[in-house]
This record gives sequence, structure tokens and C-alpha cells, in this order.
Amino acid sequence: MTRLTRTLLGEAGFERAAVWSATGFALSLLAVDVLASAVSLDPTPVAAACMAVSVIGVASLARVGGGLLPGVLLSYGPTAGVLLGALGPEIRLVAGEGIAIGPGTGGTVVTVVPVVEPLSLAVAGAVAVGGVGYAVGRGLAVAFGRRTGTDVGSEPADE
Repeated sequence: MTRLTRTLLGEAGFERAAVWSATGFALSLLAVDVLASAVSLDPTPVAAACMAVSVIGVASLARVGGGLLPGVLLSYGPTAGVLLGALGPEIRLVAGEGIAIGPGTGGTVVTVVPVVEPLSLAVAGAVAVGGVGYAVGRGLAVAFGRRTGTDVGSEPADE
């Protein structure tokens, strides 16, 4: 495996990153959309806290051998959840009609732009958050003398 491949893909983490990305999306969307409005908080500090947790998660993944792309994948979920909750349209479940997008009490407003726009911005945010988290995680791994997840604790005693 070349150094570039190891940097981009890592040695582990795509499955973990995908699961935590989906979990982060759901939790961030609920935190920004539901929790902030239920407690009548400004969603900005809640969104900032969600993104801080995302950076910590990406740094942890990178520290144990995850690559840059799994880090971006992991950060996409929370970033998309935050942006969709803060900037996106009202999304609700209407009994007998399915999912309704937009204002009003009945009917489904078929609008793609209000949903796609925050998700597209989330790609740029995920690249930024994933890159920062990856750099922090790799820096911590170097600082603590650990190379990758499979190398941790597996060095021979004579080295």
C-alpha cells in the first residue's frame, strides 16, 4: 500500500465511519431542529457543539489508523444534519400522506432545492471538518509515537 493510498483510505475505518456518519446525522438533526426549538435555544451553539464532537470523532478515527476519506465520510453526517436542521425546510410526517416538506399543514410541497442546498453545503463542510480532524488525529498519533491502528501495541520488544 502506497503512502498516498494509506493517507486517503487508511487501514481501517470505512464501516465505522459510515455507521457513525448516519448516527451523527440523526443526532445532529434532532439536536439542532428539535432540541434547540423545544428548549428555545439559539441553534448556533448547539450546531457548534455538534461540529466539535464531529472533529473529535474524526481525530480519534485518524489517530487509530483511519484515512482522510473515512474522516470526511464520518464528518458528513453531522455536518449535513446541522445544516439541514438550521437552514433546511420543515420536514414532517403527515398521517396518511407521507413526508411533507415545507410550510403548511397539509399536502406535500415538492421542492428539491431547499433539501439539496444544505446537503451540498455539507459536502464542503465535511471536507473542511474531516481535513482538520484528520490533521489533528495524525498529529496526536505522531506525538504519542503511534503509527496506525494495526501498529498500536504490535511493535516487537527489540525495537
